[in-house]
Amino acid sequence: MRKVTATLLLASALALGAGKAYWDHQLNQYLTEKQPFFSYQTAQFSWLGNITVQHFTLQPPRSLSIANLKLSSIGSLLMGALLPTTSLLTLQIGSHPIALPGLAYLPLSLEFQDANFAIHTNSWEIPLLAKSLGYAPFIPTPQDLQNMGYSHLQLQGYLHLTQVATQLQTTVELTDANWGKFTLSINWLPLTTPVHWPLRIEEFSLHQITLHFQEAGLIKKMVARWAQTQGTDRETLVYLLITQLNQSLTNWVKMTDGNFKITGQQTLFTKLTQFLTHPDLLTLTITMTPPLKIDNLLTVHCHIS
Repeated sequence: MRKVTATLLLASALALGAGKAYWDHQLNQYLTEKQPFFSYQTAQFSWLGNITVQHFTLQPPRSLSIANLKLSSIGSLLMGALLPTTSLLTLQIGSHPIALPGLAYLPLSLEFQDANFAIHTNSWEIPLLAKSLGYAPFIPTPQDLQNMGYSHLQLQGYLHLTQVATQLQTTVELTDANWGKFTLSINWLPLTTPVHWPLRIEEFSLHQITLHFQEAGLIKKMVARWAQTQGTDRETLVYLLITQLNQSLTNWVKMTDGNFKITGQQTLFTKLTQFLTHPDLLTLTITMTPPLKIDNLLTVHCHIS
């Protein structure tokens, strides 16, 4: 009996090992087909269905490298085997979509360590809309950041998609020791219950957005630089910026003929004034009233707290 049990255990272990080796091979073959848009050193599945990619590098002209990238979804390996032709999640790298089969089963997590993004003089341009609204002086250019001593971003962070009661929650956290810690949480309400798979964004409405930013020196340097450029002191600069923001929101409400409504402006301006004058922690919560349907972005009513 013991020999039979041992034989069965050995056979099971061999089968599982062979299965994992097969999936590792399939994963590497799949990623290889997507090159030369990126390169990587190793990629493999874990027994829980997680995918780990080491030394991922996005090819030029985007200078991004990630030492450790982990994609987790409970049961993803099993569902990938059962539904090999069903694409439930698509990652977009530049203009190249990459469909990942069987990875949209909650909870879903994308984690990364030591993501290095080099800042070059041509890394980005100030948006035309920001220029037309008069905010260009307040948006740092790559050259501005380099002059302040910021040559790159060294990020740790994650993206989580979880289900809380009847809501879906998306959480993004990005941390750089020299820039600060940014956290974004978005709550979605399903238009129908129960939630159907695969997840489709048009089947949800946007309920609430919460932003946290823990300053680590970047904002203090930026405000000082703005004040120097404008030839004024910090307090006057912040007052002018908040006044301009207030005027922009007022004009936007008028232009949309009531389709865009916002309450809690004074809370917004008070928090921004305090944060820009004495940079530390900024927390803003934007609640859609009623929840915003993704296919109807022309009507937005929200409250800021």
